[in-house]
Amino acid sequence: MAGRRDAAHRCGLGALATGAARAARTALLPLWAAHIGMSAPAISLIFGIAGAVDVLMSYPSGIWLDRYGRRATGTPSLLLFAIGYTALPFAATTFGLCVIAVILGFANGLSNGLIMTVGSDIAPPGAQAEFLGAWRLTHDLGMFLGPIAVGFIGTATTLGASGIALGAVATAGAASIRRWFPTVPLLSGQSVDDMGVRRNAH
Repeated sequence: MAGRRDAAHRCGLGALATGAARAARTALLPLWAAHIGMSAPAISLIFGIAGAVDVLMSYPSGIWLDRYGRRATGTPSLLLFAIGYTALPFAATTFGLCVIAVILGFANGLSNGLIMTVGSDIAPPGAQAEFLGAWRLTHDLGMFLGPIAVGFIGTATTLGASGIALGAVATAGAASIRRWFPTVPLLSGQSVDDMGVRRNAH
């Protein structure tokens, strides 16, 4: 039980960053599109393309998650978010923004189901419901804070700085996932060691 609580605490940053990265794109992309003078129909088209990529990734991401593990799914997802957000301030054309929107849509689709799957992996036996509620709250807190951070940073500095900041958050999340997320589901009587690999509890 203690090992699983420790695992939850260690994995919390990854869940928080994932929530922030996933939610912030719906706030930042339209603002940046308006900033570079795009028309409303062009913005809608780009969101439609990115949304299609997101949906189309749902099934492959589930296969990837089961076949290659939680780290191998979460780490590239957050790195793609970091690349997309960091590159956003340099997108001055419709085509450039479309490419970034597709990258972020791909990253979002790749992370579909990741957080709740990891939560199920590390949930303590006999208290799964309570644990998963708190675990989901961590992710949802990130989803709440992400768009707020976009508005706050954009108002205090520049809109481009919001992208850079989100890129940094996503990079930190990728590092946390790479360090702490389990590679495979934990079985009864197992805990997570310092490298996140399951081992028999003693």
